[in-house]
Amino acid sequence: MPETPHPPDQAPGPATVNAGTRSDDALRISEQTFRSSFDSAPIGMALVGPDGQWLRVNRQICHIVGYPEQNLLRLTFQDITHPDDLDADLELMHEVLEGRRDTYQMEKRYFHRDGHVVPVLLSVSAVRDTQGQILHFVSQITDISALKLAEEKTQALLSLTREQNARLRQFAHIVAHNLRSHSNGLSGLLEIVRQQHPELAGDEALDLLGRSALHLKQTIADLTEVVSAELGDSPAASVLLADRVRKNLESLAAMLSEAGVTPEVRVPETHQVYGIPAYVDSVILNLLTNAIKYLDPDRAGRIRVYTESDDDNVTLYVQDNGLGIDLARHGDRLFSLYSTFHRHPDSRGVGLFISKSQVESMGGQLRVSSTPGVGSCFSVTLPGAPPTDLLPPANNQGN
Repeated sequence: MPETPHPPDQAPGPATVNAGTRSDDALRISEQTFRSSFDSAPIGMALVGPDGQWLRVNRQICHIVGYPEQNLLRLTFQDITHPDDLDADLELMHEVLEGRRDTYQMEKRYFHRDGHVVPVLLSVSAVRDTQGQILHFVSQITDISALKLAEEKTQALLSLTREQNARLRQFAHIVAHNLRSHSNGLSGLLEIVRQQHPELAGDEALDLLGRSALHLKQTIADLTEVVSAELGDSPAASVLLADRVRKNLESLAAMLSEAGVTPEVRVPETHQVYGIPAYVDSVILNLLTNAIKYLDPDRAGRIRVYTESDDDNVTLYVQDNGLGIDLARHGDRLFSLYSTFHRHPDSRGVGLFISKSQVESMGGQLRVSSTPGVGSCFSVTLPGAPPTDLLPPANNQGN
């Protein structure tokens, strides 16, 4: 008669023994892994009791606060926390103890053993038993001293920049008022000399002095305009290009008539850009003036003004059949201050420099294509609408 096998609860078999062994091995491996990760972590790691007592700390947290392990374990985190940060830390910890949250993160400051302050990023999570009671906290502590130092340097740089901008504004006002007044006074004195001493008419030295005074006045005006463009303090708004083009063509009517040119304009009334109205005016005026100024005297002039639009931007083109520019030779300094490329009595090399600064301050681009003896085409691309972060929030209320 065959033997009756033992029931499983009376004679545990090899499978049961193996399962228990595997469970013990897994637990031991898990503990070893945790201990290794804890001790060698590149950030500070600590087990902290509900009362704030340091229960276990790794090498990195000891390095951050400057305490040997045994010394630190005699303290609580409250002992080395900056008093201005302690209340916030304790309040968050109490929220965890009361079950209102499981974790928290904050920036805080510890006192180093030698007395200096160490800024850290603290992340805390709770470890609970099977009944939900907190056994201890696991704290991860990252030294952010380098980050805070970089932030302080950035803030100092921003403060310096603001101070320098304020000084630049002050300088602009001095240039606009005081120097212009002195320049006008010099020109006025020269005119008085001419009136009181008509015998000096045609005197070469007096004429040279008069031209120098005129150049000084123009230079002061140029520099004032350059500073104003660089500061970019004016508010932005939506600008209808057709209106601005018409306005500037009307102001240039005499120049156009003298040049014998009637511009071809194709600018839809709906095309608008988002920018600083005064800058848009200035750029259009500069480009139109240059197109007239540098027409080829040996052939009939032609100027075209037109726009193109895509989903985000509007581009204004000012095209002429004038003298053109050798971009291979002059392209790298085309928009440099006081760079000129043709012999013209009104060429000062300021307009394109200012226009580029103004366009870029509005978030746009100024480009040019040009061929000597054929003509030039300048294009100004500007946003067709304000950036989304400047738009008012959508009204989501139902009707």
